[in-house]
Amino acid sequence: MSLFERNHSGITLTKGGEIMRDCFDRYAQDIEQARMLALRAEESECLRVGLLMGMDFRRALEYLHLFRLEHPSVDLYSASSDELKEDLLTGRSNAALLFDNHLKNLKGFEHVPLYPSRFVYVLSHLHPLAGRESLTAKDIADYEFIFSTSGKIEGQGIFGHIAGIAQALEIREEQVRFCRNFESIFVEVAAGQGMTLMDEHVSFLNEQYATIPTGLAHSVVAAWKTGTGTPPLDRLITCLKRELS
Repeated sequence: MSLFERNHSGITLTKGGEIMRDCFDRYAQDIEQARMLALRAEESECLRVGLLMGMDFRRALEYLHLFRLEHPSVDLYSASSDELKEDLLTGRSNAALLFDNHLKNLKGFEHVPLYPSRFVYVLSHLHPLAGRESLTAKDIADYEFIFSTSGKIEGQGIFGHIAGIAQALEIREEQVRFCRNFESIFVEVAAGQGMTLMDEHVSFLNEQYATIPTGLAHSVVAAWKTGTGTPPLDRLITCLKRELS
Protein backbone atom coordinates (compact mmCIF):
# COMPACT_ATOMS: atom_id res chain seq x y z
CA MET A 1 0.00 0.00 0.00
CA SER A 2 1.39 3.42 -0.97
CA LEU A 3 1.07 6.24 1.59
CA PHE A 4 2.73 9.01 -0.46
CA GLU A 5 2.81 10.04 -4.08
CA ARG A 6 5.13 12.42 -5.90
CA ASN A 7 3.70 14.89 -8.45
CA HIS A 8 4.47 18.34 -9.89
CA SER A 9 3.61 20.05 -6.58
CA GLY A 10 5.84 17.77 -4.49
CA ILE A 11 4.92 14.88 -2.18
CA THR A 12 1.32 14.42 -1.08
CA LEU A 13 -0.54 11.80 0.90
CA THR A 14 -2.56 9.18 -0.85
CA LYS A 15 -6.06 8.34 0.38
CA GLY A 16 -4.54 5.53 2.42
CA GLY A 17 -1.90 7.91 3.78
CA GLU A 18 -4.57 10.40 4.90
CA ILE A 19 -6.43 7.63 6.76
CA MET A 20 -3.18 6.54 8.47
CA ARG A 21 -2.36 10.17 9.39
CA ASP A 22 -5.79 10.63 10.97
CA CYS A 23 -5.36 7.36 12.91
CA PHE A 24 -1.95 8.43 14.22
CA ASP A 25 -3.32 11.87 15.19
CA ARG A 26 -6.10 10.23 17.23
CA TYR A 27 -3.57 7.82 18.74
CA ALA A 28 -1.31 10.71 19.81
CA GLN A 29 -4.28 12.51 21.36
CA ASP A 30 -5.27 9.36 23.25
CA ILE A 31 -1.70 8.96 24.55
CA GLU A 32 -1.59 12.57 25.73
CA GLN A 33 -5.00 12.24 27.40
CA ALA A 34 -3.87 9.06 29.13
CA ARG A 35 -0.69 10.79 30.29
CA MET A 36 -2.65 13.71 31.76
CA LEU A 37 -5.08 11.36 33.52
CA ALA A 38 -2.16 9.42 34.98
CA LEU A 39 -0.55 12.64 36.25
CA ARG A 40 -3.82 13.79 37.85
CA ALA A 41 -4.24 10.39 39.53
CA GLU A 42 -0.66 10.58 40.81
CA GLU A 43 -1.16 14.08 42.18
CA SER A 44 -4.41 13.01 43.86
CA GLU A 45 -2.35 10.65 46.03
CA CYS A 46 -1.98 12.92 49.04
CA LEU A 47 1.31 12.54 50.89
CA ARG A 48 0.72 12.88 54.64
CA VAL A 49 3.76 14.14 56.54
CA GLY A 50 3.81 14.56 60.32
CA LEU A 51 5.99 17.14 62.09
CA LEU A 52 7.00 16.79 65.71
CA MET A 53 4.87 18.99 67.95
CA GLY A 54 6.67 22.21 68.80
CA MET A 55 9.22 21.87 66.01
CA ASP A 56 10.06 25.04 64.11
CA PHE A 57 7.91 24.50 61.00
CA ARG A 58 9.73 27.22 59.06
CA ARG A 59 13.06 25.41 59.30
CA ALA A 60 11.51 22.03 58.52
CA LEU A 61 9.57 23.38 55.53
CA GLU A 62 12.81 24.52 53.91
CA TYR A 63 13.36 20.86 53.10
CA LEU A 64 9.86 20.39 51.71
CA HIS A 65 9.68 23.66 49.76
CA LEU A 66 10.77 22.38 46.33
CA PHE A 67 8.80 19.19 46.77
CA ARG A 68 5.61 21.11 47.57
CA LEU A 69 6.06 23.30 44.49
CA GLU A 70 6.11 20.18 42.31
CA HIS A 71 3.60 18.18 44.34
CA PRO A 72 1.14 20.47 46.17
CA SER A 73 -0.94 17.60 47.54
CA VAL A 74 1.07 17.34 50.77
CA ASP A 75 -0.90 17.21 54.01
CA LEU A 76 1.16 18.45 56.98
CA TYR A 77 0.11 17.92 60.59
CA SER A 78 1.65 18.15 64.06
CA ALA A 79 1.78 15.40 66.70
CA SER A 80 3.86 13.96 69.53
CA SER A 81 6.75 11.59 68.75
CA ASP A 82 4.73 8.56 69.89
CA GLU A 83 1.79 9.54 67.69
CA LEU A 84 4.08 10.11 64.69
CA LYS A 85 5.67 6.66 65.05
CA GLU A 86 2.28 5.02 65.52
CA ASP A 87 0.93 6.78 62.41
CA LEU A 88 3.90 5.57 60.35
CA LEU A 89 3.52 1.98 61.53
CA THR A 90 -0.24 1.90 60.88
CA GLY A 91 -0.05 3.68 57.52
CA ARG A 92 -1.95 6.79 58.64
CA SER A 93 0.99 8.88 57.46
CA ASN A 94 3.73 8.41 54.86
CA ALA A 95 6.62 10.22 56.52
CA ALA A 96 7.49 12.18 59.66
CA LEU A 97 9.99 14.84 60.65
CA LEU A 98 11.32 14.28 64.18
CA PHE A 99 14.57 13.87 66.11
CA ASP A 100 16.99 11.00 65.66
CA ASN A 101 16.88 10.10 69.37
CA HIS A 102 13.15 9.31 68.99
CA LEU A 103 14.13 6.41 66.71
CA LYS A 104 16.96 5.09 68.86
CA ASN A 105 16.82 1.28 69.30
CA LEU A 106 13.57 1.10 67.30
CA LYS A 107 13.26 -1.24 64.33
CA GLY A 108 11.05 -0.86 61.27
CA PHE A 109 12.02 2.70 60.29
CA GLU A 110 14.36 4.28 57.76
CA HIS A 111 15.43 7.91 57.79
CA VAL A 112 17.63 10.60 56.26
CA PRO A 113 19.21 13.34 58.43
CA LEU A 114 18.06 16.87 57.61
CA TYR A 115 19.89 19.30 59.89
CA PRO A 116 21.62 19.39 63.30
CA SER A 117 20.01 21.06 66.27
CA ARG A 118 21.11 21.78 69.82
CA PHE A 119 19.44 20.93 73.10
CA VAL A 120 18.84 23.80 75.49
CA TYR A 121 17.65 24.05 79.08
CA VAL A 122 14.27 25.81 79.07
CA LEU A 123 13.21 27.65 82.22
CA SER A 124 11.09 30.59 83.28
CA HIS A 125 12.72 33.99 82.91
CA LEU A 126 12.06 34.32 86.68
CA HIS A 127 13.90 31.06 87.51
CA PRO A 128 16.95 31.50 89.81
CA LEU A 129 19.22 30.14 87.04
CA ALA A 130 17.82 32.35 84.28
CA GLY A 131 20.43 34.62 82.77
CA ARG A 132 23.28 32.15 83.14
CA GLU A 133 25.33 31.48 79.99
CA SER A 134 25.97 27.84 80.89
CA LEU A 135 25.09 25.30 83.58
CA THR A 136 27.09 22.50 85.18
CA ALA A 137 25.78 19.32 86.78
CA LYS A 138 26.38 20.94 90.17
CA ASP A 139 24.30 23.99 89.15
CA ILE A 140 21.23 21.92 88.26
CA ALA A 141 21.55 19.28 91.00
CA ASP A 142 18.91 20.86 93.28
CA TYR A 143 16.34 21.74 90.64
CA GLU A 144 13.36 19.82 89.26
CA PHE A 145 13.03 18.78 85.62
CA ILE A 146 9.68 18.27 83.90
CA PHE A 147 9.22 15.93 80.95
CA SER A 148 6.23 14.56 79.05
CA THR A 149 4.98 11.04 79.75
CA SER A 150 5.66 10.29 76.07
CA GLY A 151 9.30 10.11 77.09
CA LYS A 152 8.67 6.97 79.10
CA ILE A 153 9.30 3.79 77.11
CA GLU A 154 8.79 0.38 78.66
CA GLY A 155 12.06 -1.33 79.52
CA GLN A 156 14.14 1.84 79.21
CA GLY A 157 13.61 3.37 82.65
CA ILE A 158 11.67 6.52 83.37
CA PHE A 159 13.61 8.66 80.90
CA GLY A 160 12.72 6.66 77.78
CA HIS A 161 14.21 8.18 74.63
CA ILE A 162 15.88 11.03 76.58
CA ALA A 163 17.83 8.60 78.78
CA GLY A 164 21.14 9.27 77.06
CA ILE A 165 20.66 13.03 77.21
CA ALA A 166 19.73 13.00 80.89
CA GLN A 167 22.68 10.75 81.68
CA ALA A 168 25.10 13.01 79.81
CA LEU A 169 23.84 16.04 81.76
CA GLU A 170 23.88 14.07 85.06
CA ILE A 171 20.15 14.58 85.68
CA ARG A 172 19.07 12.07 88.33
CA GLU A 173 15.77 10.18 88.29
CA GLU A 174 14.71 11.74 91.59
CA GLN A 175 14.93 15.19 89.97
CA VAL A 176 12.39 14.28 87.28
CA ARG A 177 8.63 14.75 87.27
CA PHE A 178 6.38 13.82 84.34
CA CYS A 179 3.30 15.68 83.15
CA ARG A 180 0.62 14.44 80.79
CA ASN A 181 1.58 16.18 77.54
CA PHE A 182 3.94 18.48 75.70
CA GLU A 183 1.88 21.67 76.16
CA SER A 184 1.62 21.13 79.93
CA ILE A 185 5.40 21.29 80.22
CA PHE A 186 5.44 24.90 78.99
CA VAL A 187 2.62 25.94 81.32
CA GLU A 188 4.44 24.55 84.36
CA VAL A 189 7.86 25.83 83.35
CA ALA A 190 6.47 29.33 82.69
CA ALA A 191 5.00 29.26 86.20
CA GLY A 192 8.48 28.60 87.58
CA GLN A 193 7.72 25.02 88.60
CA GLY A 194 10.93 23.60 87.11
CA MET A 195 12.90 23.36 83.88
CA THR A 196 12.99 21.05 80.90
CA LEU A 197 15.09 20.17 77.85
CA MET A 198 14.04 21.17 74.36
CA ASP A 199 15.36 21.68 70.86
CA GLU A 200 16.66 25.22 70.32
CA HIS A 201 14.17 25.77 67.47
CA VAL A 202 11.01 24.84 69.40
CA SER A 203 8.26 27.16 68.21
CA PHE A 204 6.59 27.55 71.64
CA LEU A 205 9.49 29.53 73.08
CA ASN A 206 8.87 33.23 73.73
CA GLU A 207 9.79 36.01 76.17
CA GLN A 208 8.35 34.03 79.11
CA TYR A 209 11.22 31.59 78.86
CA ALA A 210 14.97 31.66 79.18
CA THR A 211 17.15 29.17 77.30
CA ILE A 212 20.67 28.03 78.19
CA PRO A 213 22.75 25.81 75.87
CA THR A 214 23.46 22.29 77.12
CA GLY A 215 26.35 21.60 74.74
CA LEU A 216 24.51 18.55 73.35
CA ALA A 217 23.29 18.28 69.76
CA HIS A 218 21.10 15.92 67.76
CA SER A 219 19.69 15.63 64.25
CA VAL A 220 16.27 16.37 62.80
CA VAL A 221 15.43 13.50 60.43
CA ALA A 222 12.79 12.56 57.89
CA ALA A 223 11.59 9.03 58.71
CA TRP A 224 9.34 6.48 57.06
CA LYS A 225 8.30 2.89 57.63
CA THR A 226 10.67 0.28 56.20
CA GLY A 227 9.24 -1.37 53.10
CA THR A 228 6.82 1.44 52.33
CA GLY A 229 6.65 2.11 48.60
CA THR A 230 4.29 4.72 47.17
CA PRO A 231 5.13 7.05 44.26
CA PRO A 232 4.70 10.28 46.32
CA LEU A 233 6.90 8.96 49.15
CA ASP A 234 9.57 7.78 46.70
CA ARG A 235 9.62 11.25 45.15
CA LEU A 236 9.88 12.90 48.58
CA ILE A 237 12.83 10.71 49.58
CA THR A 238 14.55 11.40 46.25
CA CYS A 239 13.92 15.14 46.64
CA LEU A 240 15.30 15.20 50.20
CA LYS A 241 18.41 13.26 49.27
CA ARG A 242 18.99 15.56 46.29
CA GLU A 243 18.72 18.69 48.44
CA LEU A 244 20.98 17.20 51.12
CA SER A 245 23.72 16.04 48.71
